Amino acid sequence: SLQNPIEEYRAVVSDDRCYFGRVILRIDRGAFEARNPMRRPFFHPGVMMPRMGRALVNISLVAPGETVYDPFCGTGGILLEAQEIGVRVLGSDFDPAMVDGYRQNLPGSDVMIADATTVPICDDALDAVVTDLPYGQSVRIRAESMDRLYDGSLAEIRRVLRPGRRAVVVTHREIREIAARHFTVLQEHEQRVHKSLTRRILVLG
Repeated sequence: SLQNPIEEYRAVVSDDRCYFGRVILRIDRGAFEARNPMRRPFFHPGVMMPRMGRALVNISLVAPGETVYDPFCGTGGILLEAQEIGVRVLGSDFDPAMVDGYRQNLPGSDVMIADATTVPICDDALDAVVTDLPYGQSVRIRAESMDRLYDGSLAEIRRVLRPGRRAVVVTHREIREIAARHFTVLQEHEQRVHKSLTRRILVLG
């Protein structure tokens, strides 16, 4: 019956596509609310919500036991979601206050103060990189320009990422040309946050 179905199917429709499939797993959405940024030991305005962070980790295709790195980790929201599914995490940030906050939110996990354009990590060492690039408004940046920061950090991400693996980067700007200097752009998505902010999500390989 419709009230007690044996199987459930869902359709997701966008402007030019329709995806249809069988429901095989349900996620406890209450767990995301329990990890709401305002409930964490350290809070900073403008952080990403848990469901979005988990989606980015999923898109990266990192598996439990593998390592994901966030070079602009901030308070650790993205890596907290990775840790929840058994992924090993490594974060870095140029701002010592953010690193202190990260340590409060993810006690015992690896984090360092580092410039994202020159990170102390060996070549081809990491299984995935997932990061929300700085917007240049309420963050400290060590670079002459946003373009230089993006170019330098993407070059480092390419260097430390294992061949054949993915980086997922989020930005509010159009950076496809910069990203293409270092990666193949596999996917590009947009998420409207509010009228003055649209996130651009690039999947790079």
